[in-house]
Amino acid sequence: MGKSEAAPTFVSLFSSAGIGDIGLKEAGFHCLASAELVPKRLEVQRLNEIAAPSDLICGDLNLDEVFDEVISRVRNHKQKYKKDLTLLVATPPCQGMSVANHKKNDEKTRNSLVVRSIEAIKLARPLTFVFENVPSFMNTICTGLDGQDRLIGDEIERTLSGDYEYYSEVLPLQN
Repeated sequence: MGKSEAAPTFVSLFSSAGIGDIGLKEAGFHCLASAELVPKRLEVQRLNEIAAPSDLICGDLNLDEVFDEVISRVRNHKQKYKKDLTLLVATPPCQGMSVANHKKNDEKTRNSLVVRSIEAIKLARPLTFVFENVPSFMNTICTGLDGQDRLIGDEIERTLSGDYEYYSEVLPLQN
C-alpha cells in the first residue's frame, strides 16, 4: 500500500507559505492540493516539500479553472482509492476583518473569499474542515453562495450545518 493510499489526506486553501501545513506533513498526512495566489509562497511550500510540485496550485480560487483543479484532485483520489478526503484547511485572507488593518475600506469582496472555501467543503465533502482566521472572522459580513450578504458564521451554519457538526473557538496563539 503506497503512502498516498494509506495516509490521511488534506487540501489547503489560501495556504500562504504552508507553514501550518508542515505539521500535517510531519503527522503523516498526504497533501492532495495546496492552493495559493502568490508564487513566492508556493515556492516556500515546494522547498519544504509540503506537496508534490504538481499538487501546488498557483492561482485565484475565484477563477473556476483554479477552483476546479483543486476539487478534481479530491475527486480523483476518492475514485482511485475509495477514501474520503480527511481534512480541508482554509486560511482565507483576513485583512478585511483584522483589527490590525486600520486602512481597510470596503473589504466585503475579499472577506467573501471564505465562501469559496465553504463551496469547496460542499463539493469535496471532507471528513473534517478547519477555518483558521482572526477573532472577528465569524462576525464579518460576506456575500453568501446565494448572493445574499450575511455574517460568515451564519453562512457556515446555513450552508454546512446539514452535513457537519462544528464549533467555533478563538484560540489565543499569539503568546
